[in-house]
Amino acid sequence: MAANSELIFDVIWERMKLLTGWKVPADLTAYLQISQQSTSAAKQKGKMPIEWLLRVSAGFNGSIDWLLTGVGSMRRGDATPSTQTHGQLKPSTTDDLQSAPYAAFDALEVVEGMGMLTRIYSSGDTTYIRAINANLMAFSASWPSATPSP
Repeated sequence: MAANSELIFDVIWERMKLLTGWKVPADLTAYLQISQQSTSAAKQKGKMPIEWLLRVSAGFNGSIDWLLTGVGSMRRGDATPSTQTHGQLKPSTTDDLQSAPYAAFDALEVVEGMGMLTRIYSSGDTTYIRAINANLMAFSASWPSATPSP
């Protein structure tokens, strides 16, 4: 289960810096109002808690898809996909999307995903709820309106 809730720290951190303009992990610590030890421990483990990703995405109008994969627009609602690769942050092929951190998301079962959503919505935490709602609205708007015939 840990694989579903944690992401590679350095990759996500580089994208967060581009989104927010931050320079050092202390900026993340201050924004999230967490201890420096928490940030240092996550960096040392090489894993970024998804809760942090959701809060930063919501607070800076960032696209969760872009923060996770480097593909698409950096900001929600931006109709122009990013064409910059920002070094090696943007996957170059669809095979890259199936690599280590993304495979965990592909393996997420519907029941497990709904359980996660239920916990978040039940928490009443508006930061997470807004992030989820924004992404649901974006996905819904881009989803094909016609259902393919079987």
